[in-house]
Amino acid sequence: MLKVLVIFFVFGNYVKSAFAEHGEQAVGIESLTIPAINFGVYLLLLIFVYKKYLRVHIQNSSKAIEKFMQRSAEQLAEAEQSAQAINKRKNRLEDEKIGIILKYKKEGEIQKDRILAKALQKSDKILAEVQTQIDKELAKAETEIEQEVFKIALAEASEKFKQMSEEQDKQLRGNVLEVLLNRSMNNMV
Repeated sequence: MLKVLVIFFVFGNYVKSAFAEHGEQAVGIESLTIPAINFGVYLLLLIFVYKKYLRVHIQNSSKAIEKFMQRSAEQLAEAEQSAQAINKRKNRLEDEKIGIILKYKKEGEIQKDRILAKALQKSDKILAEVQTQIDKELAKAETEIEQEVFKIALAEASEKFKQMSEEQDKQLRGNVLEVLLNRSMNNMV
């Protein structure tokens, strides 16, 4: 500030004399002194206001902005870490889901094989029981048929015996005796 005033006083006479040579009215240092003093006062007032109020406000604003930027950076870092953790968890859950699906598919195949094996065993058992039942029924039917045939044959033979003469009866008995003897001889040998 002092330098500005010195420059006005030193060069003021030079400016005054330069204008005076050209026939114009020279502007003297006296006419610049009041504006220079006003300028100086305003400058001092501005510096005082800046130092007293604005500098503190600007510093506080600057600190607040720095803190906000720092918090924002920290929150951004936390959000990125959280996103990475979420992605890792998502990937782990996807892997677990695939593992669970494969496990249940394998268990399903095992259960299917067990059910098929049991069904085959059961069907074989039922088939065997049915075959046994059929065999029993056939044997029973054969026995019944044989008994029926025997009864019919016996009834017819009895009827024929009644109609046979005594000589035919003797001859038949002899033939039957012969057949029985031959069979018993064959069984002994």
